[in-house]
Amino acid sequence: MARVQIPVSQIVRGAGLAQPAQTNGDHTNNHYFANDGRTFLEVVSSDAGSQTVAFEIPTPSSGTDGQSVTSLSVTVAAGATRYVGPFPTAIYNQTDQTVFVDPSVSTTLKFRAYKI
Repeated sequence: MARVQIPVSQIVRGAGLAQPAQTNGDHTNNHYFANDGRTFLEVVSSDAGSQTVAFEIPTPSSGTDGQSVTSLSVTVAAGATRYVGPFPTAIYNQTDQTVFVDPSVSTTLKFRAYKI
């Protein structure tokens, strides 16, 4: 199935931003968000244990300079909120200018994306 979009909300100087709705984690389909290099992700956990979120780094199957490249993995403690980013476009963007996000579980991880 297709990845689930995490909408990106713009933080505006002067006007501010009301907190947008959260996107529920979907471990089966995973997620993506548009990235301009000034985007960061809020990850909220309601899980009883630590969970991880992987941010895919697109590279050729041979890696970079013959070295394998793995996704960035961020651990979110039980009941905690983490802010991750910004994501440099040359490292994290897929060809469609999005970042792929792979949560370790569904429903107990929630996401919001912001750009400044």
